[in-house]
Amino acid sequence: MSFQSDLGKISYLYRDGHFPLIMLHGLGGTGNSFLKVALQLPSDFALIMPDLLGHGKTISNSSNITIENQGLLVKRIAEHLGASEFGLYGHSYGGWISLYFSINLGNPRILILEDSAGLNPTVGEEGDIEKFLDAIMRTSPWNNRETIRSIIINNATTEKKITHDQLKSLTQRTLIMWGEEDRVIPIYFGKLIHENIKSSNLITFPNAAHVPHVKYPEKVASAITSFYRGTL
Repeated sequence: MSFQSDLGKISYLYRDGHFPLIMLHGLGGTGNSFLKVALQLPSDFALIMPDLLGHGKTISNSSNITIENQGLLVKRIAEHLGASEFGLYGHSYGGWISLYFSINLGNPRILILEDSAGLNPTVGEEGDIEKFLDAIMRTSPWNNRETIRSIIINNATTEKKITHDQLKSLTQRTLIMWGEEDRVIPIYFGKLIHENIKSSNLITFPNAAHVPHVKYPEKVASAITSFYRGTL
């Protein structure tokens, strides 16, 4: 499915259900990244899995894509769906966008963060950008290398980072999930987010790295469902 917006043509996957859950993938991914866990989530959730700006089949009006633009994409999706209440689930880069949106643009009823970026040093700050781009293009050849490079560079500034005070301002119930063996964004950052969001739960997955929802889709779906139903 897709719709036209001021940001460009936004492409997304949709599965009908009761409560809208917007799911934001990581850098270089697409909405398809969540298919394994989506198959395990019950009809409690209507699932919306967009391709972020600069990714997949979404056509952005600009190649200069920032966290702010991606936050606005979430807002446009909610407006398009007529969803006054929804949940927000972000993995990695998608977690950073989810935090930015929740702090600056809207108030999702629940917030779910999986191995979230936003506090950690980025590839653009201290990594080998070209090596990282090579890896993305090998696994996600549908993305444009220069657009992804632009996103990485835009993310490599201190003022884009989420601060402890901003985390402390969040009031919605928050589920934080993390792979204990994550080498991309170590679990230290998950614990830090948990310490600063007072209404948060932290669940860790042994033997999981940066993408628990791919290795353990049943466990991740179970955690999300229990959290939503208030039994976690």
